[in-house]
Amino acid sequence: MTESRFPELPIEAGAALSVGVTIEEVWNALFDMPPFRAPDPDEYQAVFYQTNWDIICHSLLDFVHGVFEGGRSMAAMNSTLIALIPKVQVPKTIHQFRLISFCNVSYKLTIKIVANRLQKYMPSLILPYQSSFIPGRHIQDNIIVAQELIHSKRMMKRKKGFMVLKIDLEKAYDHLSWDFLNATLSLVGISKGLIRIIMDCVSSSVMQLAHLILDSVLAGRWKPIKIEVSENQTLEIMRILDVFCGASGQKVSPAKSIIHFLRNVADPIRSAICHRCSFTPTDELGRYLGIPIVHGRVRKSHFQNVVARVRNRLSGRSSSPLSMAGRTTLIKLVIQSITFYTMQVVSLPRGICVEIDKLCQNFLRGHKEDQKKLHMVPGYGPLLEQVVSVPSAATLHKPVTSFVTSSRGWDWPRISTYLNHASLLCLASVLPPSSDTSGSDIPFCRLSSPGDYSVSSAYKLLTLASGLSYQSRLWKTIWLWEGPQLIRLFLWRVAGESLLTNEARFKRHLSPSLDCSGCNLGTESTLHALRDYALSKPIWSGTQAILRTALGFRESWAAARAVGGSSNKDWMDIRWLKPPGDFLKLNIDGSVRGNPRIAGAGGLIRNDSGGWVIGFVQNIGITSVTMAKL
Repeated sequence: MTESRFPELPIEAGAALSVGVTIEEVWNALFDMPPFRAPDPDEYQAVFYQTNWDIICHSLLDFVHGVFEGGRSMAAMNSTLIALIPKVQVPKTIHQFRLISFCNVSYKLTIKIVANRLQKYMPSLILPYQSSFIPGRHIQDNIIVAQELIHSKRMMKRKKGFMVLKIDLEKAYDHLSWDFLNATLSLVGISKGLIRIIMDCVSSSVMQLAHLILDSVLAGRWKPIKIEVSENQTLEIMRILDVFCGASGQKVSPAKSIIHFLRNVADPIRSAICHRCSFTPTDELGRYLGIPIVHGRVRKSHFQNVVARVRNRLSGRSSSPLSMAGRTTLIKLVIQSITFYTMQVVSLPRGICVEIDKLCQNFLRGHKEDQKKLHMVPGYGPLLEQVVSVPSAATLHKPVTSFVTSSRGWDWPRISTYLNHASLLCLASVLPPSSDTSGSDIPFCRLSSPGDYSVSSAYKLLTLASGLSYQSRLWKTIWLWEGPQLIRLFLWRVAGESLLTNEARFKRHLSPSLDCSGCNLGTESTLHALRDYALSKPIWSGTQAILRTALGFRESWAAARAVGGSSNKDWMDIRWLKPPGDFLKLNIDGSVRGNPRIAGAGGLIRNDSGGWVIGFVQNIGITSVTMAKL
């Protein structure tokens, strides 16, 4: 190992790593820890130290000083709880478990201070082939390089063949040589005091082969990237592995190490090389860093393990009594933790995305294998689902004028069979077209106000997640509101009219009547249940004073900011005045988008208690603001 080209720290770096610990370093390391993690052996989490910093800061600083100055050993604090996380569905040996250690906060604090000091110098010590654990480098880079390498070699047409080795090193704790780790730190140039702390704290380490491989490459014995199929290359690889394992105490796992031969490699040569290295030949390299190495066309079968992991995570929670908000949160965590890593380096096939989406929708709606639930909110997918759900071809070819009556009004009975209530309200504000069809048609894009096609309008069409696109601002307001997930989901269901009212039951043939069974005063719709129901009105009446006060403060604050905080202004109480008893009141208004531009007008009639009686909207064409008001 001493003959390898090992990088060294500069002299000034060694001095910077050996200076005394400051209170700022302790504070930064402590408050960089997540406050709530699994309990440690001393049963104190980081939040205890963070909330009581003013009391224990000097004690923590004395402890860290004692460790760095050599007067205190970390052995007393190096007691941990170990959790075994299974790597497979049915583990049978201890090697099929992943060990997770729960260390004391004081222990982690010392290690974090050491790590923070070494962080700025690690890029100069770690070769660029190591793509993880260094700021600016990503482990996904290795996966992309491996995918591109396999693809390029598969497409290459040469007489000389190539081979790919997948080597697995056993990470057993009793195989690691502490002398090897100590010698490695000394070769780097780390001071003896810092080495003592690291050796006193560390329990495991993953060593790298990069320096030995670099020496062999510079000497011309190892041909990088492309490993030619020859016994000399195989012997050189095995020699480097033997040197590394002899120095570090690590072991190569022959059961997990495989060799893959590319084109133009004869069977006798394959047998000879496999005999030299004792690796198992294979046609598929399997997964590398959790991502399958694809040898050809990307297929659904390559990523079925992603679907299986999502299914297992969700099915494990199917028996738990989670609310819809809890299920939503769990889906986000599962999708982010399982699919995000894979999708950083490869595009999942559409079939896989559809399967995952179906699993998540069924889990969100509370479906089980033996129990189905109502779909109160229909699922709207991307563009393909929008295309599939359009009306029939016969309907598409009907001219708009066929839905206009002889009196130049909309034929509402016919239109209502094709459009929902929200779309009907939008259509009511538009003047029907003329029955004169002698003119020529012009293309019009419905997602653009001027009617012109643009990239923005196409993007809106592709990203529509709901059939109620006109309410996109409402959806954004609900989901961007920083409140409890339970309330946000309830508001979302209210906005989508997906509460299981009598109106919704009647549409699904679950109720014989539309009427409200509580008051018998009308159809039990979402609006009726939350606003017009006899028990709901007193609640809204009681909140009017609070809302008026809150809105008054908000308007006063906005007005003060608008005038720059000037005082002595005359205030007027502008509010709706109710009509006398047994009278109705009509309020109308008009507005223009520009002057002059397309204008609209509307009005409503209310009774003496403010109750809605009837209303109207009207598109009055292109006019000025004054005419719109009149």
